[in-house]
Amino acid sequence: MTGAVIGVGTTSIADRAEWRREQSERRTEVKGDLYAAYLAAGAKTWSDIRAAVIDSTDPWPERARQTELAYRDGGVYGLRFQITITAPPEIVASPIRR
Repeated sequence: MTGAVIGVGTTSIADRAEWRREQSERRTEVKGDLYAAYLAAGAKTWSDIRAAVIDSTDPWPERARQTELAYRDGGVYGLRFQITITAPPEIVASPIRR
């Protein structure tokens, strides 16, 4: 009887450790995907804004409109909020320093 209890206890502990490891791996994967999407959106937004401001021959009001559209459609703003959900509190709370 004691052996059965020890066996079940050991199995439960091993299962719990495996579950924690899998959860940690999943969180790391989700963060990596989110951070990659954020960086890609930032690069695309930057490129689109640059094209609207520097490479365009349109008048300034049109360039400003294109810049606004690039920022809005780039996805950076929405991804930033998703990152605040997954990032550690010290990252979310820290101000940007340059």
